[in-house]
Amino acid sequence: MKIKQYSAEELLDGMSPKSYEEALDRIHAELKELMVRKHRDYGPGNIEAFGEPGVVIRLSDKLERAKTLLGREQRALKRVAEILDADDDPTRLLQEIARVVRDAERPENEPLEDTYKDIANYGIILLMVSRGWWRLPLES
Repeated sequence: MKIKQYSAEELLDGMSPKSYEEALDRIHAELKELMVRKHRDYGPGNIEAFGEPGVVIRLSDKLERAKTLLGREQRALKRVAEILDADDDPTRLLQEIARVVRDAERPENEPLEDTYKDIANYGIILLMVSRGWWRLPLES
């Protein structure tokens, strides 16, 4: 199966994919671009130093980060529901909800989507290491 290559403009144009397969192609293209860029920065040694167990630990760190961020969102939604049940004053409702949303803002360091991309790429790295492909040269 051939994966369609997308330019940066196509990835960022805001157009929704028209099919499941097109959505997969776009995500694959984003993941590939990110992984090649990071591989150029880090080289293969950081993964080879600890092998598959090291990648699993990194993957575990990313999963914990995702759970923490999602937990914040869930707690915020629960608090908003409690506020809506407890108060009929629209002004107080809006003020309380605004406070909850402000307090639950995502961290500035890395959006949750970046964490998802890292999780996917660590899975790919594990496959490459297990197949002995991690040391293959970059094309350009």
